[in-house]
Amino acid sequence: MNRKSRINSIYFYLSITTVIVIGISYLTFEKYSAKELINTAESNEHNPYSFNQKFDIEEFESYDQFVDSVDAYFCKHIIPSPQIYFDHNGTKKKIRAAYSFQDPCSEFDCILIRERNIFHINDDSIKISDQKWHLDQLDSIFTLNYYNNGVKPEFSDSHKIMLICIKNSNQSIKKLNDQINKIMNAYEKTTSNKLAEITFLRYPTPEEIESEKKKIETFLRKDDDEEIDHEIKTLLE
Repeated sequence: MNRKSRINSIYFYLSITTVIVIGISYLTFEKYSAKELINTAESNEHNPYSFNQKFDIEEFESYDQFVDSVDAYFCKHIIPSPQIYFDHNGTKKKIRAAYSFQDPCSEFDCILIRERNIFHINDDSIKISDQKWHLDQLDSIFTLNYYNNGVKPEFSDSHKIMLICIKNSNQSIKKLNDQINKIMNAYEKTTSNKLAEITFLRYPTPEEIESEKKKIETFLRKDDDEEIDHEIKTLLE
């Protein structure tokens, strides 16, 4: 091996060693920084923006107030998702609120999820893709959707990525509590797995609709009223 080759070999091994040392240092820093952050957050549980935030739906006056509070939490944290407490036959039970695919803190909406994988509960109706059913059919429709595994194109690709979403115009907290119970009952009849998360959305105000319309117009970069109206209709469903 000539002198030039030996020098190149030394530089190569020094580079590899440097990368390994930096990697180990970074991972160690991340480990202890994350641990310190979680300990600090857990010690401040009553802070509305702390980790492990708990929301009891009975403490809210309206559905929109509840959703706005959950969104405010997600504007500060994506994980862990907050615990939602509700009444189940006189006993407090809890689920997690899933991060909304309509990002409340972003100028643009969204985390893209195929529509067939979103199980919508809108007031008294069920909606998957472009199909609708009454909430009374929840048990049968949920079972069909849960075990579809991509067979029928209008239902979910897999229950593992299926997102359950509540979106109400009815402001009643009792109505919300009843919906969560019905979803949980349907889930438990269908599978031995536990219901983990639900996404909660609210209908936009007239001001928010106008703002969304302007964003859509800017995004489309054209005066296509039919396309814009379609996008706004989708927002309201």
